[in-house]
Amino acid sequence: MDKETARRQYRKLVALRLLEWRQEKGVSQEEVAHVLGIQQPAYCKLEQVETSLTAENAFKLAEYFGKGVDELLRVEHPVLNMHDHSSNGYNVVLTQHQHGATDEQFKRLCELIEGQASTTKGLVEQLARLVEALAGPKS
Repeated sequence: MDKETARRQYRKLVALRLLEWRQEKGVSQEEVAHVLGIQQPAYCKLEQVETSLTAENAFKLAEYFGKGVDELLRVEHPVLNMHDHSSNGYNVVLTQHQHGATDEQFKRLCELIEGQASTTKGLVEQLARLVEALAGPKS
């Protein structure tokens, strides 16, 4: 993935988080725009990823929504958006894997973790049998 594509995806995730927070709070774009001291069309451009969020506005928005600015800008957590037009109205979960891991690498990591869990479960079962055997017969 080239840098420009990664930047655009990051900005889309931040915009989706803003949309999610605004909908959770039940406020209009106009109300949020007022907090930023801008007009509603300018705020709409933030949610539509047509313009970038400034650092000052990120802090204002985080404060308005009662969140930390790190929650707004951190993208390793999924953002659920039911109104993503590219999904034709279906629920979409957009995630950004840390350090740009590919889907295949992420899938392989999950498989390794599942394998480790299975191995650990087997070891715990063996240990339980060993402890039972060492404890001797039950009276």
